[in-house]
Amino acid sequence: MIELSLLKLFMQRQNLESYKGLLNPKTLSRQSIQILKDLSVYFDTHPDSLSVDIQLFSVFFFNVRNPYLDDKTVTEYKEIFKLLGELDSKESIETLIKGFKQQNLYEDLKRSIDNNQELDELLSKIEQFNQENNKESLDNVFVDMDIEEAAEFVDRSKGLKWRCKALQDYFEGGVIKSDFIIIAGGIGSGKSSFVASELSFMGEQLKDGEYILWLSNEGSYKTALTRLYSAALNSSWKQIKQYMPSAKEKYLKLMNGDRNRIRIVDIQGWSAKQIENVIKKRTPVLTVIDLVDNIEGFDKYSTKENSFEKYGKLYQWCREVATKYCPVLGVSQFSIEGQDAMYPKMTSLRGSKIDKAGACTALLTIGSVAGDNTTRYLGMPKSKLRADINDWRATVVFDAERCRYI
Repeated sequence: MIELSLLKLFMQRQNLESYKGLLNPKTLSRQSIQILKDLSVYFDTHPDSLSVDIQLFSVFFFNVRNPYLDDKTVTEYKEIFKLLGELDSKESIETLIKGFKQQNLYEDLKRSIDNNQELDELLSKIEQFNQENNKESLDNVFVDMDIEEAAEFVDRSKGLKWRCKALQDYFEGGVIKSDFIIIAGGIGSGKSSFVASELSFMGEQLKDGEYILWLSNEGSYKTALTRLYSAALNSSWKQIKQYMPSAKEKYLKLMNGDRNRIRIVDIQGWSAKQIENVIKKRTPVLTVIDLVDNIEGFDKYSTKENSFEKYGKLYQWCREVATKYCPVLGVSQFSIEGQDAMYPKMTSLRGSKIDKAGACTALLTIGSVAGDNTTRYLGMPKSKLRADINDWRATVVFDAERCRYI
């Protein structure tokens, strides 16, 4: 995804001329290097062109620059050009440009220091750079109020679909960017199994380099991985162990050829800053945080009386991550009043009354009753998704052995 954004960036003549010299070829794929070379030639032979039309460039690439490629290589490049044509990379390109500008500044400062330039001149360059950056950030505050662009953004038909049909119907589609959905349940209610059930289905919808990030502080990732395989294959762990080679092959096929389609990472002791840094740099299409409450860095907001402000800040941070990078599913727990209840209230969330729920797009509760491990009660006591439905509820079958919600 990063290299695609890079190629998209250099389809503008000004960007190619300004920043190409800052690239390290060792970090680029063979295909990217070839395309960049041919972009330079394209602009040299089309002096009036300020940007590249992907369709025209592909004709130039295949017919003029590389007419003797074998069929396999042609197919590879055609797929790259197809992805470039579909790519909406405005945010990624802005980040790349900012990085290149900073790199330009560092190189300029290094040359100035080598030439024994006065300190005042160095500080002046830094001040000028900061002023220009601040101006750009202020310019981006005001955007065009385009209702068609907004309609495209909130279109859930292109989001990640839920396995559980009741949820798919309620959402009228899938999970999209800016969604922060809290998944809350009591101890032993099957929260991690629910995550495995849904992620294993969402993983089937991904392609190319897309992946889902499951951040877990609930023990080793290997335990979660066994649940993920059970949910994906709709099989008990006993069956999977018995037929391991075929299970691995089937899982790989379901994940469209990538067994790392869903990456589970242990984050015990991680801070919010560390987590956001991973999400920002590794660009998942969806992030799950299991459990949210165990994230470090917000204790300063706690008091002896309560921790409401701490959790309010923590869950608001989750919402900001969902808005900036990708949708977030945050797993949370109920306090004692939410145990052994079909439809716990949102005030039953541990350590908070309404602060946690106030930050989310929707609060999905998983209710359970002691003595019944085959039935779960899904509820939505708080939601910004459906004005026509208040306090949505659904009864589902829970197959604990296969980690499926049906």
